[in-house]
Amino acid sequence: MVQLVTAGVALDVLGFAYDEFTEEQRLQVVNAHPRGEDLEEQLIDAFNEGMKRVVAGRPSSAPS
Repeated sequence: MVQLVTAGVALDVLGFAYDEFTEEQRLQVVNAHPRGEDLEEQLIDAFNEGMKRVVAGRPSSAPS
C-alpha cells in the first residue's frame, strides 16, 4: 500500500512516469479521487508538520 501511495504522489506532485499514462487514464483517476481546491496548501502544510516532527525527535547532540 505504501508503495502505491508513493507512486501516486510521485506522479501527481512530481510528474514521475506521467507519459506512461494516457490523458483518459489520468482523468479517470482524478474524477474518482478529486484533489480538492487547496491540495497544494495541504501538501505544504503536511510536509512542514512532518519536518517539525523530525526535528523535534532529534537528540540535542545532533548537528543542525
